[in-house]
Amino acid sequence: MNIFFTGFASAADEFGHKHKRFTENIRAYHAHIRDNDICMTHTLVNPQVDRSRPVEKQDKDLAAKIVKETDAGIVIRGARMVSTLCAYAHDLLVLPSTYLATSKEAEPYAFGFSVAVNAPGLRFICRPSVTHQNAASPMDYPLSARFDETDAMVIFDDVLVPWDRVFIHRDAELCNGLYNRTGIMPQIMHQFSTKNLAKAEFMMGLAFAIARSTNIDSHLHVQGMLAELIQSTEFVRACVRASEVDAAPGSSGVMTPAAMPLWTVRMMFPRMFVRMCEIIQLLGAGGLVAVPSYAELDGPAAVDVTTYFQAANGDATSRIKLFRLAFDAAVSSFSGRQQLYERYYSGDPVRLAGTLYGLYDKDTYVDRILGMLDNLEARQQS
Repeated sequence: MNIFFTGFASAADEFGHKHKRFTENIRAYHAHIRDNDICMTHTLVNPQVDRSRPVEKQDKDLAAKIVKETDAGIVIRGARMVSTLCAYAHDLLVLPSTYLATSKEAEPYAFGFSVAVNAPGLRFICRPSVTHQNAASPMDYPLSARFDETDAMVIFDDVLVPWDRVFIHRDAELCNGLYNRTGIMPQIMHQFSTKNLAKAEFMMGLAFAIARSTNIDSHLHVQGMLAELIQSTEFVRACVRASEVDAAPGSSGVMTPAAMPLWTVRMMFPRMFVRMCEIIQLLGAGGLVAVPSYAELDGPAAVDVTTYFQAANGDATSRIKLFRLAFDAAVSSFSGRQQLYERYYSGDPVRLAGTLYGLYDKDTYVDRILGMLDNLEARQQS
């Protein structure tokens, strides 16, 4: 979220075409979150009610919308999803995601603002935690016990948003295409590509450790899977570096990473991460199915556990620690949430593929093919 809103601040002038106060609001809020170390959650998407119709034409009017304006600000009623980290945040950032009709009917849904999470009328309906409350040891679920961010539906029960926290007001034209038009998207993509690199390195290192513990890395098919993880990691690393090497000033004059290498990571990493989890499962095999609690090392069966849960290259303590981590990373409900998160984190993959196709410079490559054929034809005729 730090990069997310910094990207908006870098293009603040875009928000002031109809009223300069929205540009001023963006810059002032950026300074506020920077100077006060504000932790933010955000929500971009309307509830899944009727995806066959635009939001303004749905029979069940559940999506968050502006219901009135007052001297103090705008009043919001309805719901938005998905608000990750809401249980720990100071502020909620609400911004557009999907395209809106440029009609009077759609105007109430065309907004962007920030509001404190403890604002009167603001509620969160959270999913159940993936943290295992009955774990015998913190070492049993080392990831989910520490990194469950919590996801939620946001309910606005006539929430007043002060005017100085409003960034977009009844402006569908500004909402539509905002991220790419302002050059914000490459900044956001660079941040989550860096996150993807960290996750790829982690999963690769975990796979190396599992394979080494029982000497399965001596087998060619295992080496093939480990090489696949190397390829994925180095692919992401190369794309991040390419985006930095080819960085240039954007439309607002702010240095901006090259977009296309980051688009490539954005489209490919969700599938890569699911495959990473699958490889961990294949490498761990039955050892993941029956790995005991870390607490068993000090329990009544400690002698048996210490004796029979050893590996070729590690004692029972090191093997159980490693395999509990692998289970949490690739098998547990925490892992399932992570895989689903990566699939939809940066948008609907089908729509994103269409957007990428629309953005890409196709003419250069088509002209190259047609030019080659014309040249060949000319040679034949001569």
